[in-house]
Amino acid sequence: MRHLRLVLAIAREGDVTRAARLLHRSQSAVSHQLIDLEKELKTRLFDRIGKKMAPTRSGAMMIAAAQRMLSDLSDLETSLAATRTDARVKLRITTSCFTSYNWLPAALTQFGDKYPNVELDLVLEATRRAIPALAADEVDIAIVTEPPRDDTWEKQEIVKSEFVTIVGPGHPVAGRAKRNALHWGALHDCELLVYEISDEDLERLEKAVRESWRADNGRTLAAPLKVR
Repeated sequence: MRHLRLVLAIAREGDVTRAARLLHRSQSAVSHQLIDLEKELKTRLFDRIGKKMAPTRSGAMMIAAAQRMLSDLSDLETSLAATRTDARVKLRITTSCFTSYNWLPAALTQFGDKYPNVELDLVLEATRRAIPALAADEVDIAIVTEPPRDDTWEKQEIVKSEFVTIVGPGHPVAGRAKRNALHWGALHDCELLVYEISDEDLERLEKAVRESWRADNGRTLAAPLKVR
């Protein structure tokens, strides 16, 4: 299992150092473990191409097998636990930006009442690394505002949030609303305070403000957007 998790971590991160952080081990320990494994198997599992660790043909075979075997083992453990008369199945959950999830405590309480044999474990220490924790099998479910865009994970939208702007009546933005709606371009000269978001989402935010401003004013916004 240790070898299988090692190979999966390197494959997912593409880098031994990041894989070591994912596995909560030192970079040196992970490197030596990979070398020992390749010696034992008498084949290379990864080639370094530039700065990225790319799986060889043997490595790809082991990665595919590791995904199946670890999944089957997890299912087996769950099934065996369910055969006990006192069985309680643990469901490990983590969230990102949990301060915005004011609906979550009530949802967890209702879930616990409906499924008393499920022991809910909210893993707070994985809050800032929800997806890596999911990849390392430290949690079973990650509730995030920015899910991965690939097909590695099963994703389900559970809630949509509405952006609401609250300003004083004398604030310049107050006079820019049309029919109780505010276009992104109306915030062009404001300083926006946001949660920690990815660079890609920051680019999407800036693009939304600039395109909205151009549509409303017929000219390009020259000043940079203030975001922190």
